[in-house]
Amino acid sequence: MFETFSGRNYLVNAVIPGNIAPPVGAIVRDAKGRNQGLVGLHGALYASGVEDNSRLEVRWGSHTNEHCFIQMPDNHHQPVKKIGYTQITAQCVGS
Repeated sequence: MFETFSGRNYLVNAVIPGNIAPPVGAIVRDAKGRNQGLVGLHGALYASGVEDNSRLEVRWGSHTNEHCFIQMPDNHHQPVKKIGYTQITAQCVGS
């Protein structure tokens, strides 16, 4: 049996303070701790099954200053796309 998830799919261009991208290979998790993947070149990350108005954590180390959070948009008034994703640019900031 496989666990299924519902929500929105996003291609996020993440930027941290100073207008720089999080490190390539940083781990991305949703608010429930579910692995969403890795940060790619130029801060690009793909996240699927994202709940409206949720928060993603981007972590690239074990120290307290080696992570940031992305607040995802609240799009509950828009239908969920059955195919494809929504592309956004989002600030990744400390807690």
